[in-house]
Amino acid sequence: RIVHAHGAACVEMSWPSAAALLLVLSLGGSSAFSVPGGVLPLRRAAHSAALRSTLPLVGRGGRATGGLVGGLRMQEQEVKESKSTTLSREERLATGSEGTNNSYKRVPTKNIRNFSIIAHIDHGKSTLADRLLSITKTVASRDMQDQFMDTMDIERERGITIKLQVARMNYHYKGEDYVLNLIDTPGHVDFSYEVSRSLMACEGALLVVDASQGVEAQTLANVYLAIEADLEIIPTLNKIDLPGADPDKVKREIEEVVGLDTESAIACSAKAGIGIEEILQQIIDVCPPPKERPDEPLKCLIFDSYYDPYRGVVVYFRVISGVIKKNDQIRFMNTGKRFNCDEIGVLSPDQQPVDFLESGEVGYMIAGIKTVEDARVGDTISHES
Repeated sequence: RIVHAHGAACVEMSWPSAAALLLVLSLGGSSAFSVPGGVLPLRRAAHSAALRSTLPLVGRGGRATGGLVGGLRMQEQEVKESKSTTLSREERLATGSEGTNNSYKRVPTKNIRNFSIIAHIDHGKSTLADRLLSITKTVASRDMQDQFMDTMDIERERGITIKLQVARMNYHYKGEDYVLNLIDTPGHVDFSYEVSRSLMACEGALLVVDASQGVEAQTLANVYLAIEADLEIIPTLNKIDLPGADPDKVKREIEEVVGLDTESAIACSAKAGIGIEEILQQIIDVCPPPKERPDEPLKCLIFDSYYDPYRGVVVYFRVISGVIKKNDQIRFMNTGKRFNCDEIGVLSPDQQPVDFLESGEVGYMIAGIKTVEDARVGDTISHES
Protein backbone atom coordinates (compact mmCIF):
# COMPACT_ATOMS: atom_id res chain seq x y z
CA ARG A 1 0.00 0.00 0.00
CA ILE A 2 1.43 3.39 -1.05
CA VAL A 3 0.54 6.48 0.99
CA HIS A 4 1.54 10.07 0.09
CA ALA A 5 2.22 12.36 3.03
CA HIS A 6 4.06 15.69 2.93
CA GLY A 7 5.73 14.86 -0.35
CA ALA A 8 7.05 11.49 0.76
CA ALA A 9 6.09 8.09 -0.53
CA CYS A 10 5.49 5.55 2.20
CA VAL A 11 5.52 1.89 1.23
CA GLU A 12 4.05 -0.45 3.84
CA MET A 13 4.97 -4.12 3.60
CA SER A 14 3.86 -7.00 5.79
CA TRP A 15 5.07 -10.62 5.94
CA PRO A 16 3.60 -13.40 8.07
CA SER A 17 6.73 -14.12 10.09
CA ALA A 18 7.85 -10.50 10.68
CA ALA A 19 6.41 -7.34 12.15
CA ALA A 20 5.20 -4.72 9.69
CA LEU A 21 8.06 -2.62 8.35
CA LEU A 22 7.45 0.92 7.08
CA LEU A 23 9.97 2.09 4.50
CA VAL A 24 9.97 5.84 3.97
CA LEU A 25 11.31 6.95 0.60
CA SER A 26 12.19 10.60 0.85
CA LEU A 27 12.10 12.74 -2.29
CA GLY A 28 14.88 14.90 -0.86
CA GLY A 29 17.61 12.36 -1.46
CA SER A 30 17.59 10.52 1.87
CA SER A 31 15.80 7.46 3.11
CA ALA A 32 14.78 6.22 6.49
CA PHE A 33 13.46 3.05 8.11
CA SER A 34 10.56 3.61 10.48
CA VAL A 35 10.96 1.10 13.29
CA PRO A 36 9.20 0.71 16.64
CA GLY A 37 12.13 2.36 18.43
CA GLY A 38 12.41 5.35 16.06
CA VAL A 39 13.56 6.32 12.57
CA LEU A 40 16.92 5.16 11.30
CA PRO A 41 18.23 7.40 8.45
CA LEU A 42 20.09 5.88 5.50
CA ARG A 43 22.15 7.43 2.72
CA ARG A 44 20.84 7.27 -0.88
CA ALA A 45 23.77 5.08 -1.95
CA ALA A 46 22.82 2.49 0.62
CA HIS A 47 19.12 2.68 -0.15
CA SER A 48 18.95 0.00 -2.82
CA ALA A 49 21.06 -2.39 -0.78
CA ALA A 50 18.93 -1.73 2.28
CA LEU A 51 15.77 -2.30 0.30
CA ARG A 52 17.10 -5.57 -1.13
CA SER A 53 18.06 -6.74 2.34
CA THR A 54 14.48 -6.26 3.56
CA LEU A 55 12.93 -8.33 0.80
CA PRO A 56 12.52 -12.03 1.50
CA LEU A 57 14.41 -14.53 -0.62
CA VAL A 58 12.09 -17.40 -1.36
CA GLY A 59 13.46 -20.88 -1.80
CA ARG A 60 11.83 -24.20 -2.52
CA GLY A 61 8.37 -24.66 -1.10
CA GLY A 62 7.91 -20.91 -0.65
CA ARG A 63 10.20 -20.85 2.47
CA ALA A 64 11.86 -17.52 3.20
CA THR A 65 15.61 -18.10 3.31
CA GLY A 66 17.04 -14.59 3.37
CA GLY A 67 16.30 -10.90 3.78
CA LEU A 68 14.40 -9.62 6.79
CA VAL A 69 12.30 -12.74 7.27
CA GLY A 70 15.25 -15.06 6.91
CA GLY A 71 17.30 -12.87 9.23
CA LEU A 72 14.59 -12.86 11.88
CA ARG A 73 14.20 -16.60 11.60
CA MET A 74 17.94 -17.02 11.90
CA GLN A 75 17.89 -14.85 15.04
CA GLU A 76 15.03 -16.92 16.47
CA GLN A 77 17.02 -20.07 15.75
CA GLU A 78 20.10 -18.56 17.42
CA VAL A 79 18.06 -17.73 20.53
CA LYS A 80 16.70 -21.28 20.64
CA GLU A 81 20.19 -22.70 20.19
CA SER A 82 21.49 -20.37 22.91
CA LYS A 83 18.80 -21.56 25.32
CA SER A 84 19.53 -25.15 24.37
CA THR A 85 23.24 -24.56 24.93
CA THR A 86 22.57 -23.00 28.34
CA LEU A 87 20.41 -25.88 29.43
CA SER A 88 22.86 -28.47 28.24
CA ARG A 89 25.68 -26.65 30.04
CA GLU A 90 23.65 -26.72 33.26
CA GLU A 91 23.17 -30.42 32.72
CA ARG A 92 26.89 -30.83 32.15
CA LEU A 93 27.61 -28.91 35.34
CA ALA A 94 25.18 -31.12 37.23
CA THR A 95 26.93 -34.25 36.01
CA GLY A 96 30.43 -32.89 36.45
CA SER A 97 31.35 -33.04 32.76
CA GLU A 98 31.93 -29.28 32.43
CA GLY A 99 35.41 -29.58 33.93
CA THR A 100 34.08 -29.88 37.49
CA ASN A 101 33.24 -32.68 39.90
CA ASN A 102 31.19 -30.67 42.38
CA SER A 103 27.74 -32.18 41.82
CA TYR A 104 26.00 -33.48 44.93
CA LYS A 105 26.63 -37.18 45.38
CA ARG A 106 25.08 -39.13 48.21
CA VAL A 107 27.51 -41.70 49.59
CA PRO A 108 27.37 -44.07 52.57
CA THR A 109 28.36 -42.53 55.89
CA LYS A 110 31.44 -44.76 55.97
CA ASN A 111 32.70 -42.91 52.87
CA ILE A 112 32.46 -39.43 54.41
CA ARG A 113 35.54 -37.68 55.81
CA ASN A 114 35.31 -34.41 57.73
CA PHE A 115 38.69 -32.76 58.18
CA SER A 116 40.31 -29.41 58.82
CA ILE A 117 43.62 -27.81 57.87
CA ILE A 118 45.59 -26.23 60.70
CA ALA A 119 48.89 -24.41 60.39
CA HIS A 120 50.96 -21.44 61.46
CA ILE A 121 50.40 -18.31 59.39
CA ASP A 122 52.13 -18.32 55.97
CA HIS A 123 52.90 -22.05 56.06
CA GLY A 124 50.82 -22.59 52.91
CA LYS A 125 47.47 -23.65 54.31
CA SER A 126 45.29 -21.63 51.90
CA THR A 127 47.44 -22.65 48.92
CA LEU A 128 47.02 -26.30 49.90
CA ALA A 129 43.26 -25.83 50.18
CA ASP A 130 43.23 -24.32 46.68
CA ARG A 131 45.20 -27.27 45.33
CA LEU A 132 42.82 -29.79 46.92
CA LEU A 133 39.86 -28.03 45.30
CA SER A 134 41.64 -28.07 41.96
CA ILE A 135 42.76 -31.72 42.07
CA THR A 136 39.28 -32.94 43.03
CA LYS A 137 37.76 -30.69 40.32
CA THR A 138 35.51 -29.06 42.89
CA VAL A 139 36.31 -25.78 41.16
CA ALA A 140 36.86 -25.62 37.39
CA SER A 141 40.38 -24.63 36.37
CA ARG A 142 39.09 -21.55 34.53
CA ASP A 143 37.40 -20.32 37.74
CA MET A 144 40.33 -21.11 40.01
CA GLN A 145 42.21 -18.25 41.65
CA ASP A 146 44.68 -17.84 44.49
CA GLN A 147 43.17 -18.00 47.99
CA PHE A 148 39.89 -19.27 46.55
CA MET A 149 38.50 -20.07 49.98
CA ASP A 150 39.38 -16.61 51.32
CA THR A 151 36.39 -14.56 50.20
CA MET A 152 36.85 -11.40 52.28
CA ASP A 153 38.70 -8.46 50.72
CA ILE A 154 40.96 -8.06 53.74
CA GLU A 155 41.90 -11.75 53.55
CA ARG A 156 43.14 -11.35 49.98
CA GLU A 157 44.82 -8.05 50.76
CA ARG A 158 46.72 -9.37 53.79
CA GLY A 159 47.18 -12.90 52.48
CA ILE A 160 45.74 -14.45 55.65
CA THR A 161 42.61 -16.43 56.48
CA ILE A 162 40.21 -14.80 58.93
CA LYS A 163 36.84 -16.50 58.41
CA LEU A 164 36.52 -20.26 58.30
CA GLN A 165 35.12 -21.68 55.06
CA VAL A 166 33.65 -25.03 54.07
CA ALA A 167 33.99 -27.01 50.83
CA ARG A 168 32.56 -30.41 49.95
CA MET A 169 34.82 -32.38 47.59
CA ASN A 170 34.10 -35.58 45.67
CA TYR A 171 36.96 -38.05 45.26
CA HIS A 172 37.16 -41.51 43.69
CA TYR A 173 39.58 -43.88 45.41
CA LYS A 174 40.00 -47.66 45.18
CA GLY A 175 36.82 -48.05 43.16
CA GLU A 176 34.61 -46.10 45.58
CA ASP A 177 33.23 -42.57 45.72
CA TYR A 178 34.12 -40.51 48.78
CA VAL A 179 32.97 -37.15 50.10
CA LEU A 180 35.64 -35.02 51.77
CA ASN A 181 34.34 -32.05 53.74
CA LEU A 182 37.15 -29.52 54.08
CA ILE A 183 36.82 -26.86 56.76
CA ASP A 184 39.47 -24.19 56.16
CA THR A 185 40.62 -22.41 59.32
CA PRO A 186 42.62 -19.25 60.08
CA GLY A 187 46.29 -19.61 60.92
CA HIS A 188 46.82 -16.30 62.72
CA VAL A 189 46.99 -16.39 66.51
CA ASP A 190 44.27 -13.72 66.80
CA PHE A 191 41.71 -16.07 65.25
CA SER A 192 42.23 -19.19 67.37
CA TYR A 193 38.55 -19.19 68.28
CA GLU A 194 37.69 -19.77 64.63
CA VAL A 195 40.00 -22.80 64.65
CA SER A 196 38.43 -24.30 67.76
CA ARG A 197 34.94 -23.90 66.28
CA SER A 198 35.84 -25.67 63.05
CA LEU A 199 37.47 -28.60 64.83
CA MET A 200 34.16 -29.32 66.56
CA ALA A 201 32.77 -30.62 63.26
CA CYS A 202 35.74 -32.80 62.23
CA GLU A 203 37.24 -36.24 62.84
CA GLY A 204 40.65 -35.44 61.38
CA ALA A 205 43.08 -32.62 60.68
CA LEU A 206 45.99 -31.89 58.37
CA LEU A 207 48.83 -30.32 60.34
CA VAL A 208 50.69 -28.27 57.74
CA VAL A 209 54.27 -27.28 58.61
CA ASP A 210 56.61 -25.27 56.40
CA ALA A 211 59.58 -27.55 55.62
CA SER A 212 61.89 -24.52 55.55
CA GLN A 213 60.62 -22.91 58.78
CA GLY A 214 59.81 -25.82 61.05
CA VAL A 215 57.51 -25.88 64.07
CA GLU A 216 56.38 -22.42 65.18
CA ALA A 217 54.23 -21.02 67.97
CA GLN A 218 50.85 -21.25 66.29
CA THR A 219 51.69 -24.74 65.07
CA LEU A 220 51.73 -25.87 68.69
CA ALA A 221 48.62 -23.93 69.67
CA ASN A 222 46.57 -25.37 66.81
CA VAL A 223 47.75 -28.94 67.17
CA TYR A 224 46.92 -28.90 70.89
CA LEU A 225 43.39 -27.77 70.00
CA ALA A 226 43.14 -30.73 67.62
CA ILE A 227 44.45 -33.15 70.24
CA GLU A 228 41.93 -31.86 72.80
CA ALA A 229 39.18 -32.42 70.23
CA ASP A 230 40.41 -36.04 69.84
CA LEU A 231 41.11 -35.67 66.13
CA GLU A 232 43.30 -37.90 63.98
CA ILE A 233 46.23 -35.69 62.94
CA ILE A 234 48.14 -36.10 59.67
CA PRO A 235 51.52 -34.28 59.66
CA THR A 236 52.14 -32.60 56.30
CA LEU A 237 55.45 -30.99 55.34
CA ASN A 238 54.81 -28.24 52.83
CA LYS A 239 57.14 -26.22 50.57
CA ILE A 240 59.63 -29.06 50.08
CA ASP A 241 60.58 -27.50 46.73
CA LEU A 242 62.24 -24.51 48.42
CA PRO A 243 66.08 -24.47 48.49
CA GLY A 244 66.10 -24.14 52.28
CA ALA A 245 63.68 -27.00 52.93
CA ASP A 246 64.85 -29.68 55.38
CA PRO A 247 62.04 -32.25 55.76
CA ASP A 248 64.04 -34.65 57.95
CA LYS A 249 64.88 -31.90 60.44
CA VAL A 250 61.26 -30.74 60.60
CA LYS A 251 60.10 -34.33 61.16
CA ARG A 252 62.37 -34.57 64.19
CA GLU A 253 61.04 -31.25 65.48
CA ILE A 254 57.45 -32.47 65.21
CA GLU A 255 58.27 -35.68 67.08
CA GLU A 256 60.27 -33.94 69.81
CA VAL A 257 58.17 -30.80 70.32
CA VAL A 258 54.66 -31.91 69.41
CA GLY A 259 54.96 -35.62 70.13
CA LEU A 260 53.43 -36.89 66.89
CA ASP A 261 54.68 -39.90 64.96
CA THR A 262 56.00 -38.64 61.60
CA GLU A 263 56.73 -42.00 60.00
CA SER A 264 53.80 -41.52 57.62
CA ALA A 265 54.19 -37.73 57.32
CA ILE A 266 53.55 -36.44 53.80
CA ALA A 267 56.13 -34.30 52.00
CA CYS A 268 54.41 -31.97 49.57
CA SER A 269 54.48 -28.67 47.75
CA ALA A 270 51.06 -27.08 47.44
CA LYS A 271 52.37 -24.49 45.01
CA ALA A 272 54.03 -27.05 42.71
CA GLY A 273 51.30 -29.67 43.13
CA ILE A 274 53.62 -32.29 44.63
CA GLY A 275 52.10 -34.94 46.91
CA ILE A 276 48.50 -33.68 46.69
CA GLU A 277 47.01 -37.03 45.63
CA GLU A 278 48.84 -38.71 48.51
CA ILE A 279 47.28 -36.23 50.94
CA LEU A 280 43.78 -37.04 49.70
CA GLN A 281 44.44 -40.76 50.01
CA GLN A 282 45.86 -40.34 53.51
CA ILE A 283 42.75 -38.44 54.57
CA ILE A 284 40.61 -41.40 53.48
CA ASP A 285 42.90 -44.06 54.99
CA VAL A 286 43.71 -42.33 58.29
CA CYS A 287 40.74 -40.14 59.24
CA PRO A 288 37.82 -42.13 60.71
CA PRO A 289 34.36 -41.77 59.18
CA PRO A 290 31.50 -40.22 61.17
CA LYS A 291 29.34 -42.49 63.27
CA GLU A 292 26.33 -43.73 61.35
CA ARG A 293 23.22 -42.79 63.33
CA PRO A 294 20.40 -41.98 60.88
CA ASP A 295 17.64 -43.59 62.99
CA GLU A 296 18.35 -41.59 66.14
CA PRO A 297 16.65 -38.27 66.98
CA LEU A 298 17.96 -35.25 65.11
CA LYS A 299 21.00 -33.59 66.61
CA CYS A 300 23.00 -30.99 64.66
CA LEU A 301 25.95 -28.95 65.87
CA ILE A 302 26.23 -25.29 64.82
CA PHE A 303 29.88 -24.38 64.20
CA ASP A 304 29.47 -21.07 62.38
CA SER A 305 26.92 -18.56 61.09
CA TYR A 306 26.82 -15.24 59.28
CA TYR A 307 24.22 -12.68 58.29
CA ASP A 308 23.13 -12.30 54.68
CA PRO A 309 21.17 -9.07 54.07
CA TYR A 310 18.92 -10.80 51.53
CA ARG A 311 18.41 -14.23 53.10
CA GLY A 312 18.88 -13.69 56.80
CA VAL A 313 21.27 -15.74 58.93
CA VAL A 314 23.02 -18.62 57.16
CA VAL A 315 23.93 -21.40 59.60
CA TYR A 316 26.80 -23.86 59.07
CA PHE A 317 26.17 -27.12 60.88
CA ARG A 318 27.20 -30.75 61.16
CA VAL A 319 24.56 -33.48 61.45
CA ILE A 320 25.54 -35.60 64.45
CA SER A 321 22.54 -37.95 64.33
CA GLY A 322 19.21 -38.27 62.58
CA VAL A 323 18.05 -36.67 59.34
CA ILE A 324 17.16 -33.03 58.68
CA LYS A 325 14.85 -32.21 55.77
CA LYS A 326 13.64 -29.11 54.02
CA ASN A 327 10.52 -27.61 55.70
CA ASP A 328 11.24 -29.41 58.99
CA GLN A 329 10.15 -27.63 62.16
CA ILE A 330 13.35 -27.22 64.19
CA ARG A 331 14.36 -25.90 67.59
CA PHE A 332 17.64 -24.42 68.82
CA MET A 333 18.16 -26.02 72.21
CA ASN A 334 20.24 -23.27 73.83
CA THR A 335 18.17 -20.26 72.83
CA GLY A 336 14.86 -22.11 72.65
CA LYS A 337 14.07 -20.45 69.31
CA ARG A 338 11.84 -22.30 66.84
CA PHE A 339 12.10 -22.00 63.06
CA ASN A 340 10.92 -23.56 59.82
CA CYS A 341 13.82 -24.97 57.79
CA ASP A 342 13.29 -23.12 54.49
CA GLU A 343 16.46 -24.36 52.78
CA ILE A 344 19.27 -26.77 53.49
CA GLY A 345 22.22 -27.65 51.31
CA VAL A 346 25.91 -28.33 50.94
CA LEU A 347 28.82 -26.06 50.05
CA SER A 348 30.86 -27.09 47.01
CA PRO A 349 32.10 -24.43 47.80
CA ASP A 350 29.05 -22.50 46.52
CA GLN A 351 25.69 -23.24 48.09
CA GLN A 352 23.84 -26.20 46.54
CA PRO A 353 20.34 -26.82 47.95
CA VAL A 354 19.37 -30.44 48.70
CA ASP A 355 16.25 -32.11 50.09
CA PHE A 356 17.83 -33.61 53.21
CA LEU A 357 21.09 -34.22 55.06
CA GLU A 358 21.93 -37.33 57.09
CA SER A 359 24.21 -38.04 60.03
CA GLY A 360 27.84 -37.22 59.33
CA GLU A 361 27.15 -34.61 56.64
CA VAL A 362 28.12 -30.94 56.79
CA GLY A 363 25.94 -28.24 55.27
CA TYR A 364 24.16 -24.93 55.62
CA MET A 365 20.64 -23.91 56.58
CA ILE A 366 18.41 -20.89 55.98
CA ALA A 367 15.37 -20.64 58.24
CA GLY A 368 14.30 -16.99 58.39
CA ILE A 369 16.63 -16.28 61.31
CA LYS A 370 16.94 -12.53 61.91
CA THR A 371 20.11 -12.22 64.00
CA VAL A 372 23.23 -14.33 64.55
CA GLU A 373 22.49 -14.23 68.28
CA ASP A 374 19.69 -16.70 67.62
CA ALA A 375 22.14 -19.16 66.01
CA ARG A 376 24.95 -19.36 68.53
CA VAL A 377 28.05 -21.40 67.82
CA GLY A 378 27.95 -24.64 69.78
CA ASP A 379 24.16 -24.73 69.97
CA THR A 380 22.28 -27.91 69.11
CA ILE A 381 19.53 -28.15 66.50
CA SER A 382 16.74 -30.66 67.08
CA HIS A 383 13.27 -31.35 65.74
CA GLU A 384 10.37 -29.51 67.32
CA SER A 385 8.66 -32.06 69.54
